[in-house]
Amino acid sequence: MFSLRRQTLEGVMLAGVGAAAAAMLMPGFGRIGYLGMLLALLAWLFLGRQRQGAAHFLHPLWLGYYALVSLLLLSARVSPDAALTFGAVGDTVLRYALLAPPLTHLLCSPEGRRRVGAALALVGLVGVVCNAGQYAYELAFDPARLAEIMEHRRWSDALVFFFPFLLLSGRNSQGWQARGWYFTAFLATAMIIGTGARGAWLALLAALFVWLVADREYRPLIQRLLLGIAVVGVLAYLLLPSHIVADRVKQGFDSSSRVSGTWGPSLKMMADHPWQGYGYGQEIFHAEFNRRAPNESSWSFKTSLGPHSIYLEVGFAAGVPALLLLLGLVCGACGCLWRAIKGNNGLADADRFLALATACSWVAFYVVRGSFESVRWGPLFLLLPLAVALHREVFNDQAKI
Repeated sequence: MFSLRRQTLEGVMLAGVGAAAAAMLMPGFGRIGYLGMLLALLAWLFLGRQRQGAAHFLHPLWLGYYALVSLLLLSARVSPDAALTFGAVGDTVLRYALLAPPLTHLLCSPEGRRRVGAALALVGLVGVVCNAGQYAYELAFDPARLAEIMEHRRWSDALVFFFPFLLLSGRNSQGWQARGWYFTAFLATAMIIGTGARGAWLALLAALFVWLVADREYRPLIQRLLLGIAVVGVLAYLLLPSHIVADRVKQGFDSSSRVSGTWGPSLKMMADHPWQGYGYGQEIFHAEFNRRAPNESSWSFKTSLGPHSIYLEVGFAAGVPALLLLLGLVCGACGCLWRAIKGNNGLADADRFLALATACSWVAFYVVRGSFESVRWGPLFLLLPLAVALHREVFNDQAKI
């Protein structure tokens, strides 16, 4: 009876994690995500095993995250609107915090980690199907919308984030199932190209590069996938409306407008308040930018478009200490995951491949994409528990050797 009850509650947790993961990144899934997070948390509470995984939350990565959140909250001291800062931290940085305990519980067992990896791949599949459905609807009923790049650009973050988990499920499958996952991953790459988001293109290539370096056995497949991306890219350049691919390729990855319009002004404002910042919140950034812009001849934008970098967002809000904490958190997570990926640590292959998919997603979303956009904080509550659980598993296995 207990085993059946436990399996049922853990199944509810897993479904809740999947729903929350979809809501973090996909358009139109917001309410489902909150319901999923609530169900996952209630199932975790009813299971009555709250001490399992409690030690994970004392890991250095979590301690770094607590310190970062504390600095963002303390930025309310200098904020022109303290209530706005507290609300912004809660609404963006802490929105999915309640997902961490049930997810951590699932990650404490090898079977749980396998199921979490599969669930994230399934969410990625849902994203590809939904985006494909949008294309089909537009083609059938409103072909003019196919050229509206922003209609599909909204999917770029989700496609990039879940792409490595599609590869993971292909890696863990055989026969037609594996081929199905590879085909889905290829469709995701084509859709990422179709978004016209250069940051997403770079993020995709970064994810593939990490996998190419870390997994020698999988290297021929990654090389074929890269060749397929090149073919799709050439066809997109030649056949799609020029503003989607061709114009952006001609521009290269020149970010001069960002340097003078978003990054440069952000650094200028940070330099004026390097230690305390201005307070967390998009409205605070916009207000400070718009106040200064008329007197800054070198700023190409006179109305704020935001910092366009999660690192500059944090540095502006809470100063250099918060920026260094965020950089330390990102680098520390990459280091922990790389240690789990290495083949001489005693970790099971299934966990090593999960670590690799997590590392690819982390690099793509927070290292590369986060440098070009103020990406969402929600996915941190998926990747951080995974990084901590896999890193702890390395030490557990080494202790048994």
